[in-house]
Amino acid sequence: MPPESNLNDPALRLGITFCKGSAMKLELDRVDEPEWIADFWTPSMGDFDRIGEYELYIMPGSHCPWPTIGSFIDKDWPGEDALHWKGGRAGHITHDPSSLTLLDTIQSWIETCRDTHSICFEAESSVQSRLPKRVISIDPSDVRNICLLEAVDSKSRDEPYIALSHCWGKTHNILLTKKSINQFKLRIPYDQLSNTFKDAVKLAQGLGVRYLWIDSLCIVQDDREDWEIEAAKMASIYEGAYLVAAATGFPDGNAGFLTAKKPFISQAGFFPDGKPFEIYGRDSLDHAAFSWGMKSAHFEDFINPTSAARLVNPSNYPLFYRAWCFQERALATRILHFTKDEIIFDCLTGINCECGALSNHQGDAFLPPRRILRLGHKHIPVAHDRRFNILQHNSRWSLQTSSQSILHNELWRDIVVSYSAKQITQKTDGLPALAGLAIKLSGELTGRYLAGLWEKDLLNGLRWYPVEKESDEQIDHYTVPSWSWVSVHRGVSWGNESFENDRYFPEVDLTRTECLPSGRNPFGEIKYGYIFMSGHVMTLKCFLSSPGEKAWLRKDGPDFEAHSFQPDNGYQFERLGLTEVICLRLSTKANTVNAYDDDCALVLRKPDPHILSRQPDHVQRSEYVFQRVGYLNVYPSKGWQHSRDSKAVDLYLI
Repeated sequence: MPPESNLNDPALRLGITFCKGSAMKLELDRVDEPEWIADFWTPSMGDFDRIGEYELYIMPGSHCPWPTIGSFIDKDWPGEDALHWKGGRAGHITHDPSSLTLLDTIQSWIETCRDTHSICFEAESSVQSRLPKRVISIDPSDVRNICLLEAVDSKSRDEPYIALSHCWGKTHNILLTKKSINQFKLRIPYDQLSNTFKDAVKLAQGLGVRYLWIDSLCIVQDDREDWEIEAAKMASIYEGAYLVAAATGFPDGNAGFLTAKKPFISQAGFFPDGKPFEIYGRDSLDHAAFSWGMKSAHFEDFINPTSAARLVNPSNYPLFYRAWCFQERALATRILHFTKDEIIFDCLTGINCECGALSNHQGDAFLPPRRILRLGHKHIPVAHDRRFNILQHNSRWSLQTSSQSILHNELWRDIVVSYSAKQITQKTDGLPALAGLAIKLSGELTGRYLAGLWEKDLLNGLRWYPVEKESDEQIDHYTVPSWSWVSVHRGVSWGNESFENDRYFPEVDLTRTECLPSGRNPFGEIKYGYIFMSGHVMTLKCFLSSPGEKAWLRKDGPDFEAHSFQPDNGYQFERLGLTEVICLRLSTKANTVNAYDDDCALVLRKPDPHILSRQPDHVQRSEYVFQRVGYLNVYPSKGWQHSRDSKAVDLYLI
């Protein structure tokens, strides 16, 4: 409890939640204008500031004079449909990061996973856990004696290694470069490592693992070819790791991740018969990032089941908000999350934490896609708890209702929805940072990879739209085609409905559709891309109410109603001064009630000359070449008399 809190202050409210056998929960609030009614304090909602949340508990197997203080770390929301989250037995959070107790806890988690988790065993057995091309070799007897080990041929050693997942932040880490590579093979200067890198070395040595992979020290950072080749191997590196050590709670390398945790407090006493007891107190921790302990209203907000981390403060889990780190967690068999409050063990079977709230927790919203990425659809947990019905419905992953192809592509769109909301420093990394996941999902069910979309799901894929507030940052260089969701550099969505029975109007000629990579990674950066299709288009008037807001479309004539849409890039829309756009009727619902509401369209414009110049000659010479500027999910085909006034064209979308 904060020392500045005066418990005699009438503006303080203490809320207590208790249940026999569970830890007692305490919530301390400051209320602006408290009102007392009899013995109850009833401030209106929204007029208080939360000072802190705390819990009183006893250790498993011990006893307490008060049955309202127990050893289970549960979470209850009184008044929230009596929502109850069942946790595990309480455990102490290790205060000293150098303690052998901490290593014993971690080793116990790993050994239990390797010895008893059949799903994790199957996932590990499905990949070759050979060392990556380069790893850091650690002297078992001297943590400061480290060097770079490089495989001389494709037959690298079959030995365990730990891979680090971390935020680069603004820390100036030493890097592997063309100039430093030979020096690093002899010795990597330990004193020049960031604290996060030092902690990774200490952790590996403490766990008896000799090899460590860190991106900035194992990929030559000033060698474009090496970077493209090794970045494309991210999937195999992270899924082949013995353990992924994730500095989940730290924004850069300054603090390290083996940091001291806030100690618990304790109060000892005696039963009347003289037997001793001890009660412990500590801050109550938030586990919403792992889909545990949320209010029911928050669960109903899950449009995309891979986005649980959006419910928490980004400063608590900064790693969850970084684009490059998204696939690192998605592909790992075992992850050890180091947060500012505790350590969390996260594997393909379940999640455990030091405090005890997460005990083989299998309700994490990110678990189903992780299992599918590694092993297909056969190990999707069937949750019988009503809290997960929404997740199962929205994720649409029931094999009883959809074909494997539909599930596969809907999974990809769910992944993109979550990934697109992540932060990325270099805008050109939008595709490379997702390449590992794209490689894992590519195959017969997908067809070719087209700048973040799949050939066999292309028309569905074109129906994305931005859902996050637009940044005023101007991106003048070409990164991807306008029809790719990567082009908006912010969160996108496809909505919450399946497209399984929708009818599409354009016909795509895949033999005349191409996406050319700019480098050696076919899932990486794009030199140019275009889609050739035949469809019906109609010219409409448009105007923008204000930058960053919705734009309006209207057909010429006094009797036609205007309809709004969200431009893909409102600031660019304004700079171009667009007053006229082209609408391509895209699809309608198979069970449509009326065409006023259930049609959708792509909003297009004539191409930017610079973008057009990047395309092949045959595209540049075409009469109908357009760029996408938005998506209209309510296209009034009848109201705007589309069938009468539209024109059939063959066009390139670039």
